[in-house]
Amino acid sequence: MDADRKLAQYYLQHADGWLVAQLDVCARCGICAEACPFYLGTGDATHTPIRKIEPLRRAVQENLTAFGWLRSLFDKGGSSAQEVSDWVSEAYFTCTVCNRCSLACPMGIDLGALIQLTREGLAAAGMTPHSLADAVRRQDATGSPLGVTRTLFENRLDWLRQEEGVDLPLDVPEVDSLVAFTSIELIKFPGNLAAMAKVMEAAGESWTLSSTGRESVNFATFSGDTEEQTEFVRRLTEAALELGVKRIILTECGHAYDTVRRIASRLYGLPLPFEVENILETIVRFLREGRIRLRPDAFAGQRITFHDACKLQRLGGLIEQPREILHLVAPETFVEMTPNREAQWCCGGGGGVLASPEADEIRMKAFLPKVEQLERISPDAVVTACSTCRLQFLDGSKYYDMDIDVRGITEVVAAALETETPKGA
Repeated sequence: MDADRKLAQYYLQHADGWLVAQLDVCARCGICAEACPFYLGTGDATHTPIRKIEPLRRAVQENLTAFGWLRSLFDKGGSSAQEVSDWVSEAYFTCTVCNRCSLACPMGIDLGALIQLTREGLAAAGMTPHSLADAVRRQDATGSPLGVTRTLFENRLDWLRQEEGVDLPLDVPEVDSLVAFTSIELIKFPGNLAAMAKVMEAAGESWTLSSTGRESVNFATFSGDTEEQTEFVRRLTEAALELGVKRIILTECGHAYDTVRRIASRLYGLPLPFEVENILETIVRFLREGRIRLRPDAFAGQRITFHDACKLQRLGGLIEQPREILHLVAPETFVEMTPNREAQWCCGGGGGVLASPEADEIRMKAFLPKVEQLERISPDAVVTACSTCRLQFLDGSKYYDMDIDVRGITEVVAAALETETPKGA
């Protein structure tokens, strides 16, 4: 089968000693299953993390082991169409690449990296689900996976300036910071842009948006298309270089922080002349420098919890920053979910799952561990620093009839600003 050959060729090109060792040490203990929200939400063993790398495992076993060579002498049939369909479904629709399974694995297998490699092979073989492939094509053509053109972007900014009365500078050179939003925020959560502008104004930060580097979302990360993934990062980094900024500030998106940090410097082969910062780091920096202050009574009487986004907290290490912020605005009423921090349950919407209609039913089942966490503490509001997580929480709370507010952390900070704080203090 042609797909078999393409998959095997891609995987074998990446079959170094690390990969072979990772596949070889799996003890089939099943502990990774208990760490996966898709398994827990369904009870279906098909959705265990180790099953999601089946095409990768099979390619290595059949081509690089004696057992595989012997088997190939008798089995010439290749993979069935159903098997290939199942591989695609498991890799893309029942996994967010959250890496919680890697944290649980007693053998230290980096399942997240293996699942991402599995997606890359499927993409190279032309087997990306249509929903994700179409989004990548839109991002390539328009600069946005949601089809937000430059004209629509600029019109949206004009609307926000009028509605919110905020300054949203565009393409201003030689400022300190380039802020890169996501199409999700622009369309679904425009309040995030207004909140960012208010925080920047209060802190006295010199900043700009970019018409060419306006998108931090990278749908090629989800699809596994490594060439397009690099191209989308290049657009953002070149905008920063052309504007001469000191840093890129990435807003409420988990995978953008992970992708840009990982690819940007590798893209140019040199240390970049600017920093890459997440909005959580920005806000905490402003607080520690005394440039903004937050009112401790801003959310008095409201029980608030925080959802750790997998790519920001578990993989990005931004664990204490949101807690530092929330302890300031809700010192008496901030409450943790259990487990939390790097052990937090994935919401089930990231990694392209929320963008795939084929996964709508199962992602609601994957939200069940979050439902149980929330029911134990009964918060009034969930705060997160990832817009995809925010969308999943909104869908999940509606699906399970939960009366809970879902907020982005930038909006929380903007609402709690002490307005008398001197600019640049």
